[in-house]
Amino acid sequence: MAVETFRTTPPLPTTEDDPADSLYRTAREALNARNYRRAADLFGDIPRRFPKSTYTADSYYWRAFALYRAGSEDDLRDAVASLEEQRSAHADAGTRADADALMIRIRGALGKKGDQESGKKVASAALEGARCSKDDDEDDVRTAALNALMQMDASRAMPILKQVMARRDACSASLRRKGIFLLSQVNTKESDAMIVDAITADPSQEVREQAVFWMGQRRSPENAAFLKNLFRSSKSEELQKNVLFSLSQMGGMGNDKWLLEVANDTSVPMEVRKHALFCASQAGTRSTDFAAMYDRMKEPELKEQLIWLVSESNSTAAADKLIDIAKNDPNREMRKKAIFWLGQKNDPRIQQLLLDIINKR
Repeated sequence: MAVETFRTTPPLPTTEDDPADSLYRTAREALNARNYRRAADLFGDIPRRFPKSTYTADSYYWRAFALYRAGSEDDLRDAVASLEEQRSAHADAGTRADADALMIRIRGALGKKGDQESGKKVASAALEGARCSKDDDEDDVRTAALNALMQMDASRAMPILKQVMARRDACSASLRRKGIFLLSQVNTKESDAMIVDAITADPSQEVREQAVFWMGQRRSPENAAFLKNLFRSSKSEELQKNVLFSLSQMGGMGNDKWLLEVANDTSVPMEVRKHALFCASQAGTRSTDFAAMYDRMKEPELKEQLIWLVSESNSTAAADKLIDIAKNDPNREMRKKAIFWLGQKNDPRIQQLLLDIINKR
């Protein structure tokens, strides 16, 4: 799965009095209609016919993008030439950062077609990363290079990605975070081990959280067990919440019951317990189970969360439970919460209940 690190849709035209406006509109329509070679021809006409147009600088990029989508080897080489011409003539174009990432993608496509020189340039760009930048542009290029290398030859890309993920400097944190996504697309023991290493050893909280999220998309008993152990060993409430959500997305393997156990565990922080209830609902816990929990639960914060989760169901049993709470719960605040959510439902019994409450003396 490719990671797009460059623009793929030309912006809407904004300069009606520009002489190239009509031509740009037509080219944009052709590209959006996936008529790539016609779009490339039309974007190519802009600098030839209107060299001083405000659309000219970026037209080289959009011509190259259309040729990249067209996809033949000749198209790809022509796209490279278009981007090189933009770099030479319009270094300040608004699409220059996108152009660098697109160039890597094009060279990757050429590498897959057997162009060894393009393949070398992709590998070199993937290894580049000595300096920090003020924005994500440099990282986007390196991410594009890693992704292109993965598409060309995953066995060749993994050692480079391993080097990237082994770094611990703040400068490369953004690149490592994007590297986690690339690893998530490769279902191997090696990629699993690298994701685990990021969770346990990376100094960046964002990288760790990204790794926890993607582990939740890789369904296995081993990953579920790892995340559960991580939850118990972590002192970070945010990381614990991320673990709970990942387990809810993994589904099965008793994760729903385990999430309910966390919600019932009085040693766990309250906000984490509340999140465990929400995640249990995402994992498939039924509203009847939440309704049964309500009477056993003592903490008002969790009772309120359970009322909301029960209200999410359109079943008669869920409405029955809310009616019971509204009529009989000794806690006035809980009764008010139940009445509020009952008011969102279309049940004739509820209308009568509300009238009875209003008329009660």
